[in-house]
Amino acid sequence: MKKLSLLILAVSAVTPLMALPGLNINRTAPANTLINARNRGVQQESQNNLKQIYVAITTYLLDNNDRLPASFSDITQYTAGGKIFVAHFDRESKAASSEIKPQNTSFAYVGNIGRLPRNGADVPLAFEKPWLLPASQRFVSVLTADGNVQRVQIPQLQKKSCKEIVEFLLKGKNLDGNLKKKLISNAAAEDKSRAAQQKISR
Repeated sequence: MKKLSLLILAVSAVTPLMALPGLNINRTAPANTLINARNRGVQQESQNNLKQIYVAITTYLLDNNDRLPASFSDITQYTAGGKIFVAHFDRESKAASSEIKPQNTSFAYVGNIGRLPRNGADVPLAFEKPWLLPASQRFVSVLTADGNVQRVQIPQLQKKSCKEIVEFLLKGKNLDGNLKKKLISNAAAEDKSRAAQQKISR
């Protein structure tokens, strides 16, 4: 009973202090910490999905004379299921088991370029669709041909198209002009698929 009385007195003493205008107590700090931790967890899970996709792509390469798959549908047989194509942050896409259509994945695939050039280690193959990302996220996860998953900060990320993302990623890269055009064209095709999907849903 005595301990309880002391606790009540302590709380009563602290509460008025919190209301003082000169006392800077950041009440949002714990909430922001939790949000940031959750965002990091979501980003890590998405990056793991891209790494699993890369494993499937490399297996496909071995079976297809070093040619990259034309779409995600070509590599579903090398995966544990369609769930790896849908990130945890994505509230729109629905997992599919075999044919992966635009509505079945959180990631844009631009790797339909045939064989990789010798200097193509940092060629972007796939990345998170920017319009599906949480509003608080400032980085997009990008899978490159060497198997790395990079986090790239892009201004006004969620407003970007896939074409704009690829153009941003290719800046300063010493790649063949035709290869760059092909990657940008593949990204534009992803944008067209999105537009067509939006028309169907209306």
